[in-house]
Amino acid sequence: MSESEGLLNKHQLKKAARKQRQQSERQAHRNLDDVTGQAIELAFQLAPTVAAATSLEDRDQPIDVELASESEAQFIRKRINDALKVDEWLDEVRIWVWKASEHNRAALTDQGRSKGFELRIDKAPKHVTP
Repeated sequence: MSESEGLLNKHQLKKAARKQRQQSERQAHRNLDDVTGQAIELAFQLAPTVAAATSLEDRDQPIDVELASESEAQFIRKRINDALKVDEWLDEVRIWVWKASEHNRAALTDQGRSKGFELRIDKAPKHVTP
């Protein structure tokens, strides 16, 4: 094999690896979009029950979707808040990321127990105006 053939093969390998990486990144974005959509849908389903809740169990509900990381959970939390803001739910509910390392409450999902974090929706604290 000549030097130019070796360089050509090296270039082709790099090009193939770049193409594979781009396809993987596109798939990861599609997966994140899907999970975000599921989480938003769940939040809208849970919001009326959580907002009207009088018991502690009903006030704090999991948004049980498969999360890859805490940073993904934070990203999805922001997207849910954007959606809830449009429908004016943010005065009544809040979305947050429960972390085993920071919160005393127990996990509400299998994912929370295994990964140590989960998305939750709970009743927003009432603001008292003077």
